[in-house]
Amino acid sequence: MALTIPSSTHNCVCFVFFSDLNNNKISSTIEDIHGAFNGLVSLQSLTLDNNHIRTIPKQAFTGLERLKELSLNSNNITQIQGNAFDWLPELTQL
Repeated sequence: MALTIPSSTHNCVCFVFFSDLNNNKISSTIEDIHGAFNGLVSLQSLTLDNNHIRTIPKQAFTGLERLKELSLNSNNITQIQGNAFDWLPELTQL
């Protein structure tokens, strides 16, 4: 099952606190240089385990300023661009 995050998400203020996106074959979504999660300003925990994520660009987590926990276990990450986690000032668990 492939996950598509609607582009309308980028224009709203959504009050989602936890998101479990494990096992969704996500790859190009996280690699979108414009920030796939932009607009989810209240998100505090994001789980992306067991997907197909290979690259984390520097703007992948734009808009997640309140994120405290990020899990990327069991992905084939081969590249993390510089400053990719600078958008996450409250991140305490990676």
